[in-house]
Amino acid sequence: MEKKYFVNPVEFTAAMCTVIVSAVISCSLVYIRRPVSALVFFLIALLFLKVSFTTGAKITINPDRITRSVLGKTTISFTWDEISEVGVAGSRIFNKGNKEKSGTLYIYFSKTPMTDEERFQMMLKWPPKDKIYLEHDKYRMDFIQTMYGKKVQKYNTGSLKI
Repeated sequence: MEKKYFVNPVEFTAAMCTVIVSAVISCSLVYIRRPVSALVFFLIALLFLKVSFTTGAKITINPDRITRSVLGKTTISFTWDEISEVGVAGSRIFNKGNKEKSGTLYIYFSKTPMTDEERFQMMLKWPPKDKIYLEHDKYRMDFIQTMYGKKVQKYNTGSLKI
């Protein structure tokens, strides 16, 4: 069985909408001869295009491997044997002592086991270049646990039950 997921579907949709709206505004400004304003909106469209590539990457999970691809091209791939750690981490690392404010939760796949300090550094420098990650939800996590079969690590997850 194989499943495919976007890294973060909500952020991907918002980023693509911003790209489209900014590109339309930029073209309109070129048409009415406002080149500086058109350039600003064009740059905004480019910035959010990069965000949409990051959040719109497709994660494919099957019994053999996990693959991250952008526009159909594989960017990183791990076999289950290569993975040393699967974990869930919250993006809001500076939560002022309130453990329930964990931010967006992400599932990550790492080739090396990590300490809490390494997890903190990973979340501080998010997104990681050497790991596969996707937004957490219960259905994704259940499917991943059936494939992984080992203990899932947690970092800054609040009251999340795995």
